[in-house]
Amino acid sequence: MTTIKRTIRRAELKKLVPLSDTTIYRMELEGKFPSRFALTPRCVVWDYEEVQTWLRGRKAECNPAEQKPDVRKRKVRPVCSDMGGAMKRRFRLEAGLDTGITLDIDTDKITQDVAEQINGFWMGAKHVLNASDGDVIQAVARRAAGCLLMYLMNGYHGVGSVRELSEQEGWPPYDEIGITVVDFDIPSMEADEFDVREEVV
Repeated sequence: MTTIKRTIRRAELKKLVPLSDTTIYRMELEGKFPSRFALTPRCVVWDYEEVQTWLRGRKAECNPAEQKPDVRKRKVRPVCSDMGGAMKRRFRLEAGLDTGITLDIDTDKITQDVAEQINGFWMGAKHVLNASDGDVIQAVARRAAGCLLMYLMNGYHGVGSVRELSEQEGWPPYDEIGITVVDFDIPSMEADEFDVREEVV
């Protein structure tokens, strides 16, 4: 039996491996990342040495000379996807506190005109457009991000959160909304994950 010398919890793991929770979970299921195990029903950990071995393996496999940028992951410039030739733009939106979401927006569905209608539906349209450097598609991503993260925190999966969004006033119906949740990070709210400091009152 292999002796485990040290374990790490989620917060320390994310410092070592800056991938989203969903990416790590998916890789675990695929056998491509060290598996977590439970110390208690509410506390999971990873074997530190297994994680270090995985990192060393990734570094050894990395050959910068062979790497080419994946243009499908550009944040703002549209490229043709592999899904039926649809034009999509990908945005990563982060709100701090380990909270963020990556969205694909199908610009065949969310055209400039549709995006202007969506952004203009709410107050503060000019402010959001200015924050997006005049890019109305990015403004739609900003509008969608907060609502989608709220649904995700309430237990919805990516598709379900978009479906919920499409049923809200001001958004196109689900088959026309053209928004896909690619990835997301939400903070852990487990009781044993909080850092607690008692203060004098």
